[in-house]
Amino acid sequence: MKFWRNSSLPFLLLLFPCSGLVAQRSLSEKLDSIQKESPFIGFAVARVTSEEILFLEGFGHMDNEGRQSYSTKTIQPIGSISKTFIGLALMKAVEMGRLSLDDPIDRFLPYDIKHPKHDEPILIRHLVTHTSTIRDRLKYLTKAYVDEGEALMPLEEFLFNYFSPEGKWHSRRTFTSEKPGEVYKYSNVASALLAYIIDQATSIPFTAFCADYVFNPLGMDSTVWFYDMVSPDVHSDLHKNSGKTITPYSLVTYPDGGLRTNVEDLSKYLREMMRGYYGKGTLLTKESYKILFSPLFEYGDKKVAVFWNYRQSGLIGHTGGDPGLAAVLYFDPEKDLGRIFMVNGELENKKRMKSFRNIWVALERS
Repeated sequence: MKFWRNSSLPFLLLLFPCSGLVAQRSLSEKLDSIQKESPFIGFAVARVTSEEILFLEGFGHMDNEGRQSYSTKTIQPIGSISKTFIGLALMKAVEMGRLSLDDPIDRFLPYDIKHPKHDEPILIRHLVTHTSTIRDRLKYLTKAYVDEGEALMPLEEFLFNYFSPEGKWHSRRTFTSEKPGEVYKYSNVASALLAYIIDQATSIPFTAFCADYVFNPLGMDSTVWFYDMVSPDVHSDLHKNSGKTITPYSLVTYPDGGLRTNVEDLSKYLREMMRGYYGKGTLLTKESYKILFSPLFEYGDKKVAVFWNYRQSGLIGHTGGDPGLAAVLYFDPEKDLGRIFMVNGELENKKRMKSFRNIWVALERS
């Protein structure tokens, strides 16, 4: 499967100002009307505050043939929103005393990862802010996408091949020319590396760590990392811009974009993150949440915290885009309003972005 992560989607969000009035119909009717006029086959949305879930609903279908409705229980991957779960797991590991943001990454690896031109060590904080200088080399990142039924290379093996001097893909081209910490360069493989470091530092498999410290405490009973852990009856098909159904796949570098969930579970997560931002969360201490959401690096008019992006508009969150899917999760800390959008198709053309904009505005204004 010749796929690679679309890392540009985080920067597509909010190119459009939220303007205009939502028609005087119910939000459900408005979104149903948008869906029927849009190229989207199926999607789900949510509006939440730090105290409650205000609105949850699915629209359209899971499949091209219209056999199964896309509901609030429909499961699909959420792309790079998965990285915020790495950030949450990291802060839990920090609380446990297993590592810190200022630790060199080599401390937790069986091999050294050194920049070929600079002596400065790569720190954990560089991984969470995408300033590690580690590049996504597409020739090898495509190997992370594996059709169902094929053998899935262990993440540890993939990272060894990518980073170890003894690995078969090792190259100076893995790094940009800048010093660690100087320049923002979005990196999926660096994010997956951090999940592996958490695994090594805590001696708990990353999948189990997330289940124990995130999914189970929040009641996210439908959230998993791999396709074969979901019943086909509730997992949506994924579709290209043309509407063509994509062969189901999983990711070797699963922590950077492979999380599969539904809008009900994701709403529970967003509500907890908003509560954490306000100092009322339950998964981490107040101080840990403060660090999680503290901007650590600025580039242009944007800021990045521990995998959480700050937009000029004031919104905080992340987006996700992979073959056949897109997802958006942001909250407005001034209004105490969070919004979620999950779609079983891509946002790769103007018509689709216009439909997304209409949905996003409706979620804000209702």
